[in-house]
Amino acid sequence: MSIPAIGIDLDSIEFSCPDFFAHLTSRWEGKVYGLSARTDCKEVFQKCQDSGLVFDMIYTHLFEMDAKIQKIEELGISVYFDEMSGKPISSKCSVYSRIQ
Repeated sequence: MSIPAIGIDLDSIEFSCPDFFAHLTSRWEGKVYGLSARTDCKEVFQKCQDSGLVFDMIYTHLFEMDAKIQKIEELGISVYFDEMSGKPISSKCSVYSRIQ
């Protein structure tokens, strides 16, 4: 059985609990993806690095939720952390929205 891929919305949630996400992303044995609507890739990368977050890949310019959903399905993300939405994204992905 393969380890599921996880995704983290980089527009809100990761910086609300940086220690949790730094621990999770640095130890997760499956793929870890960051998704963002931001356009300044260098700033996003630097902020993640400064917070100790580790990603296999970061995707930016995902302005609409539909674009994020499409990327989640394309990458096979099974667990997604997003502060803005607790609603299901797809039948193959669980969304966690309130990490405190």
